[in-house]
Amino acid sequence: MREADRCGKKAKRKMKMNSTDFSKVVPTDEMRGDSESDTTLLKQMLAAGKTYLRSFRWCDSTVESYFGLGVGGVVAVFLFRIGQRKRA
Repeated sequence: MREADRCGKKAKRKMKMNSTDFSKVVPTDEMRGDSESDTTLLKQMLAAGKTYLRSFRWCDSTVESYFGLGVGGVVAVFLFRIGQRKRA
């Protein structure tokens, strides 16, 4: 096998591993619980998650956020795209 072919296959494999399936999540601004109180609790959990991520030096901001599933006040699954801080 030629070196160029091997490199191409590695790149394709790497791209495939980095792709994210967004079909099972919704943007957090569309997040709804089973009730108003559940939605309120989920929003509080979202805020806590964002605060937690931003507490790390490597996280500058949350650029995008998505909601997978959850029960307000118990457990929630979020997906975040974060902005990295520039190294000084």
